[in-house]
Parts: sequence; structure tokens; C-alpha cells
Amino acid sequence: MATNIKAALTGCFLLLVGGGLAFYGLSYTMLISALAREGVVAEAKVLGHEQGQYSRRSSHYSLTVEFTPAQGPVVTKTLDVDGSTYRPAVETGRVQMRYLPNDPERCMAGDMAILPFQIIGGLGCVMVLLAPLGWWLTRREAVAREANRHARPEASPELVEK
Repeated sequence: MATNIKAALTGCFLLLVGGGLAFYGLSYTMLISALAREGVVAEAKVLGHEQGQYSRRSSHYSLTVEFTPAQGPVVTKTLDVDGSTYRPAVETGRVQMRYLPNDPERCMAGDMAILPFQIIGGLGCVMVLLAPLGWWLTRREAVAREANRHARPEASPELVEK
């Protein structure tokens, strides 16, 4: 019984976390692809900036920018950027960005690498696919254990003759 509970919890974990990772990674991959394919380039004014530390070796950069799309009102967004985009933008007060013409709220400043998001999405998909496999293996083992428990031992020849 404890094995079944562990299997169920592991399966739920793989499905939930894997599904979340797959959704996050694949949605960003699709956004970056759409921006590369259909995105309109605009110059944005930097209104604010923030730099944080994840660890001693890793930093987090964000810019608050304002730009005017070809059609529509002024858009103000806070965007995560890499260090090579952040430093010149802070110095000049301007940054090149891309936005989708049909939805200017979906935008990106600088260049974002697509590979990390593909890896995250792929890892999530693998986790989701492992959940049913784990359930099947655990169920197969439980059925075999149950069959062995109920198996009747063969009668010895001496008992059969009497």
C-alpha cells in the first residue's frame, strides 16, 4: 500500500511540476519565435532600471521602458534583460526592442536566447511522459507481488499418492 501512495505522489509531482515547466518553457519559446518572425523593432525610453544578485556569480537585470507602437497608445513595461543589453541601456537611456504589432504588451528588449527555454520546456515534457511510465511500472510490480502472494505451492508427489 505504501508503494502505491509513493507512486501516486511521485506521479502527481511529475505531472504538476513537469506540466508547469513545459508550459513555461514552451510559451516563452513561442513568444521568442513570434517576436523573431513578426516582431516590429522600436526604440524605447528607459524610465527605470534594477539590478539584483541571484548569487555571487549570477545577476538579474530589469528595465522599465516606455515605447509607442505604430498603432496604439504608449506602452510601459518592466522587462528582464541580459547584462549586455542592460549596461548600454542605462548609460544611454534608450534600448532597442521588439513587440508584436497585434499585441504590443508582448515585447522584449535586447536579444533573448531561446535554448534555455527550449531545455526547460523539453524537461517538462519528459517529466510529464515519465509519470504514466512510472505508474505502469509500479502497477506491474504490485500485480506481480499480489500474484506471488496468492500462488498456491505445488503439492508434493507423496501427498498426491495418498
